[in-house]
Amino acid sequence: GLTIKVNAEVGDLIYEITKLNISDTENGVKITFEGWAFIHLTNNFRGDFRAGKSNYQGGPTYEGGQEVMIVAEDQNGNKTYLKNILYDGYNGENAEKLKKYNFKCYFGKRNLDNLYGFYLIFRSPSCLPTKPELEKEAQRGAIITTEIEQLIKMAPCKVIGITGSDGKTTTTTLTARILEDAGYKVYLGGNIGIPLFTKLNEIKPEDLIVLELSSFQLMGMKVSPDISAITNITPNHLNVHKDYQEYINAKKNIYRNQKDTGILVINADNDLTRECQNDAKGDVILFSSKQKLDYGFIVENGIVKECNDGIRKHIVSQDEIKLKGI
Repeated sequence: GLTIKVNAEVGDLIYEITKLNISDTENGVKITFEGWAFIHLTNNFRGDFRAGKSNYQGGPTYEGGQEVMIVAEDQNGNKTYLKNILYDGYNGENAEKLKKYNFKCYFGKRNLDNLYGFYLIFRSPSCLPTKPELEKEAQRGAIITTEIEQLIKMAPCKVIGITGSDGKTTTTTLTARILEDAGYKVYLGGNIGIPLFTKLNEIKPEDLIVLELSSFQLMGMKVSPDISAITNITPNHLNVHKDYQEYINAKKNIYRNQKDTGILVINADNDLTRECQNDAKGDVILFSSKQKLDYGFIVENGIVKECNDGIRKHIVSQDEIKLKGI
């Protein structure tokens, strides 16, 4: 499609544009934006566009109806491509905060080219620590971390973390609800909910944090929750991870950095999770729907039971559990 080149100043903010359309008018070209954008460019293009549809009109006349890509180039020759980039969750308030505190923002396919000279780098879960730009900064001495890692390090209360290839969202949510019914103040987050790092100042020592943790969040993690659970490990996200072993290693980070006071809850019916007990530092609790365990939790004759040294204590009948699949 047609490319329009405009000038921008270093530090200008550029946000989500879902669709660009160019058409002829009597007064020149009309560029239509759909979605949300905050753009502040100099010279032949300048605007502050917000929710809904925003228009810019002026300049020479082009063939109507074409979808266009705008290339913004700063005074140093760095280019930002506006078409086909999405930034979910941004709104006017967040944009104003970024502008107020004068944060520099870099977007586009080459945005990580600007990642140099930082002491502390917070990566998003989808930005894996194996990215060459992050590895280069780590070799230079930068600390690469995540919101979740710092949350676990700084949490004033016990942290429960749950991962798995299947069932982790359901298990995490149910765990939080059960603990709430037991009278605890629970903060639910991780791969669901809001970033709990922003709630650290209100979390008290007697509260509990319950986190759903994905392989992307666990990858490179140097700290583990006090209590960790793995529902299962099967091939997943292999279009993102280098290989299956990288995925497995990421999952195991949920317990590998526990202290000897830690607790690991694992599925005895899954080969990979069962093997995790061999290098766990703390206590290990097994659960199974297929085996008869001496220690742990089993399902036998339609009854969920707690096993301790071969002695089985009935907890609840499956008929009393209203969850489908149980």
